Amino acid sequence: MEYNKNVGEDIDRILEFDFDLDFDETDLVDPADLINDLGLDSLSMTELIMRIEAVFGLEIPKEVYEIKTLGELKVAVTTLQTKEQAAGVIT
Repeated sequence: MEYNKNVGEDIDRILEFDFDLDFDETDLVDPADLINDLGLDSLSMTELIMRIEAVFGLEIPKEVYEIKTLGELKVAVTTLQTKEQAAGVIT
C-alpha cells in the first residue's frame, strides 16, 4: 500500500520542525531508517508518535513503535487514518 501524499508531507514537516535532529530535507526519503539515518532514539520515537497522534487525531497502536523506516511510518499512518475515516462514515 502506498501512503497519502498529504500524510507524508505532514510527517516530513513534523520531523523537520518539531525535532532538533541533525538531518536535512534530503534525508527525508521513504527508505530512510528512523534510527540509523534520521538519528531518532526510543524517546524521540515516542515523541514522534505522540505528535503524529495529536496532528492526525489518531490513536497509534503499539505495533507502530516497531516500524523501522520513514516510508513504513507514512503507510501505517495513512492506513490508520483511512480506517478512522471509514469508521466515521459508517457510524
